[in-house]
Amino acid sequence: MEKTKELIITHEFGLHLRPAGLLVKTAKQYSSDITIEKDGMVVDGKSIIGITTLHAERDTTIIIKARGEDADQAIEALARLVTNNFEEAWPVKTKESDYMLKGIGVSPGIIIGKVFLF
Repeated sequence: MEKTKELIITHEFGLHLRPAGLLVKTAKQYSSDITIEKDGMVVDGKSIIGITTLHAERDTTIIIKARGEDADQAIEALARLVTNNFEEAWPVKTKESDYMLKGIGVSPGIIIGKVFLF
């Protein structure tokens, strides 16, 4: 079975090394063959070097393809990672005047203080 998904990189800094590592880590959980394409260049979705050579900046469209028994699950997991900005807490510019902070709690409790958005 083959599945394809077109996605837009919305991360402020594009598909740099850390997000590429998360894509590889996620892709390696599946037995399917996974490729990522940008502007006609196709790379192995399980190769961090290949992914970083795409130079996918913010607002770049990529196409993820998975071929194998678990292609559906692989595409779903990779698409979730991309649409969630690779689980980073950086400000995500969604519109000209709209900013949103995303993050993952790493310890119980609360923090009280000022938040600065650059």
